[in-house]
Amino acid sequence: MRKVTVNQLAAQLGVEYVVAASLLKLLVSQGAATEAGKIKTSLSGKGKPSTVYEIPDTFTLNLNPQPQQAAA
Repeated sequence: MRKVTVNQLAAQLGVEYVVAASLLKLLVSQGAATEAGKIKTSLSGKGKPSTVYEIPDTFTLNLNPQPQQAAA
């Protein structure tokens, strides 16, 4: 597991910010990543802090999930 912000992930993967943000949102929704906190990104202290995510080094995405069984 490693900790990254959206900007860091976008730079590491060589993709646009929106692509990295969408990937992190998907990973969080599937339980593969978690929000690990926030960090200040500006030296002046102004502005919104960046969310830090804890993500796995590798993951598998199943695009054909099995339907959930209804509880009896």
